[in-house]
Amino acid sequence: MSIRRPILALLLMLGLMAGTVATTVAQDSATPEAGTTDKTATGEVVDNVAIEVIDESGKPALAITVNETTDPFEDYSEYSTPDRGYRLVALEVTAENIGNRTTEISPYDFILRDEQGFIYASTYVSRTDESEKAIPDFETTELAEGDSVEGILVFAVPTEATIVDAFYAPSGRLITIATLGGDAINEQ
Repeated sequence: MSIRRPILALLLMLGLMAGTVATTVAQDSATPEAGTTDKTATGEVVDNVAIEVIDESGKPALAITVNETTDPFEDYSEYSTPDRGYRLVALEVTAENIGNRTTEISPYDFILRDEQGFIYASTYVSRTDESEKAIPDFETTELAEGDSVEGILVFAVPTEATIVDAFYAPSGRLITIATLGGDAINEQ
C-alpha cells in the first residue's frame, strides 16, 4: 500500500506535464490573427489568439482570448490598494461559447503563473468609475450557444514577480490561454 502513493503521484505529474506539453504544442501551431501583439519586454500579451477549450466529449466548447494585459493595474479605488509588497495585474478577457451546450464560466477559473512557478488566483478589486465604464468586471456567467462575455480579471501578485502565463483552470483542468512574456520557467 505504501508504494501506491508514489506511483499515483508520478502518474499525476506525468498527466499534468502531458497536458502542459499538449497545450503548448496547440498554441505553437495556432496561427495568430492580424493585429497580434508581440511585446514581451512590456509584459503584454504575446500570442493574443483565441484558445479553443474542448469539453468532456471532445467537442469545442469555449474560445477564450486574452485581449490585453495591464501590469501594473492602477485603476482601482482607494478601498482596493494592494498590500505592501504586492501589485495588481489585470487581464481583459473575452470568452465565447462555440459549443452547442450552455456553459458556465467564472473569474475564479483563471490563474496566472510567474517565472518561478508560483500561481495566483483572480481577486475582487473595487475599480474606479471610469475603469468600470470602459469594460466591466469579468463575472460568473452562463453562456448559451453563440453567446460571449468580456471583462477584466484582476490578480494580486508580488511586486518582484514576473508573470509569464495565464491559464483557464475549470474543474481539474489546466489550459494555457496566453503567454505574457518573461522567461520560461527553469525546470531543473
